[in-house]
Amino acid sequence: MAENLFSYTYLVGKFSVDLKPGDLDCYEWEDDGVTQKEYESLKAKYYSAHIDAMMRVEDRQVPDFLSGICHYKARLPEKEDERTVEMPVGDGREYKCTLCGIDLYFFPLDIVLFSIEIDDSGNDFDSLTNMHNLWKEWGEKYEKFKCDKLNSLLKPIVQLLPDEDVTKITADGTKIRMFQIVRASDDEVNDDLLYEIGTFSPIGVVHPTKGFKKRYLQPSEDYFAEVMKNNSVSAFHSWKALALNDSFTVLGVGTKYIDDKGEEKDMFNVWPWMNHYFPLLYLRCFFEKSFCFSRNNRYRKDKDGKTSNVERLLKEISNMERYYFYDDISYDFLPPMIYRAIKKGMNLETDLDEMSTHIKEALQEERRQRYNLMLYVVTAFAAFSVCWNWYSFVKELIAPTPDSPVFWTIFFFVLSFVLFGGCLILLYRRLLLKKNKK
Repeated sequence: MAENLFSYTYLVGKFSVDLKPGDLDCYEWEDDGVTQKEYESLKAKYYSAHIDAMMRVEDRQVPDFLSGICHYKARLPEKEDERTVEMPVGDGREYKCTLCGIDLYFFPLDIVLFSIEIDDSGNDFDSLTNMHNLWKEWGEKYEKFKCDKLNSLLKPIVQLLPDEDVTKITADGTKIRMFQIVRASDDEVNDDLLYEIGTFSPIGVVHPTKGFKKRYLQPSEDYFAEVMKNNSVSAFHSWKALALNDSFTVLGVGTKYIDDKGEEKDMFNVWPWMNHYFPLLYLRCFFEKSFCFSRNNRYRKDKDGKTSNVERLLKEISNMERYYFYDDISYDFLPPMIYRAIKKGMNLETDLDEMSTHIKEALQEERRQRYNLMLYVVTAFAAFSVCWNWYSFVKELIAPTPDSPVFWTIFFFVLSFVLFGGCLILLYRRLLLKKNKK
């Protein structure tokens, strides 16, 4: 059976607190901006517009919409053993991990993302998927793996939460998502293992033996084939990734090779996944997903369909399309390929279609309301004109001379306006009835 040679996991979510960078000054956080030297290095591979949309570069001017972008890291103990945590996962097994970092990423439109980085290399894969399933259900199941040392290490981010309740770390009722980098001892990628790690399933569930305890979780052949066909991505023999809605998992081989200098190197290099693909690709998709999710929720609750809300959404989408909703992010072929796979796994196109549908419906409703208002105004003036003409006609018929009693003139004048007022009341009641039916 394959062994876990390397496993590095990012627990990612939309932060539940309305936070500004200045709010972190009195806590244990450090601004982690990008230097000009680092920017020049990134610019050799990625388009500058993409970098500006993801990182704050020192002394670089950016559009106002991107001016609030920044990244903060929590201060953690420097010694690794001080950040190592052990937790039971059942069947007498222990899950051991090292907390490597806690980060906050500030994006436009007041969206703040967080990540908790964990190195859990060396755990058997069953313990890994068991614990990762608990990480995913953080809000509901945190108590199951509550650990005083872990609580202490999470203090920098816990201090920012209401009542310092770590179970309320994610916004909008969302679950934690995971970006997982795994290197197994196998010489080739195993689709079964990739599926099991990516879906947090018991190891061996794809093709269980007769005595397998959780055989009821075995996926059907059609479902397994569909997931692997539609959601997997690979460019080289050394790795394969699975992009799902709540996780992105890349599984690499443990094979080594000798380079031109005679040095031994890993066939599957984890460095670009940790330093480029997670911060520049996965977080970008997750920010876009968070925007779509929050705006779709907001505008579903907007029962009145106010024009100002629709115009605000149109302006936000216009900025997002200008700075984010595009795939052309790199000179190389691989980053756009991975970005599109993550985007597909998160169902971003569906979210964008829903938002587009809402806008169209809201604009159509606005046009209907304007048309109805114009119709009511024209009808009211028409009613007034008819009443006035009728009053003039009757006045001329009944009281044709200056000697006629003033009483009849006043009577028909008042009667005409009563009829006109009655028309207005009927129109108002009809308008009110239509509004209540919506």
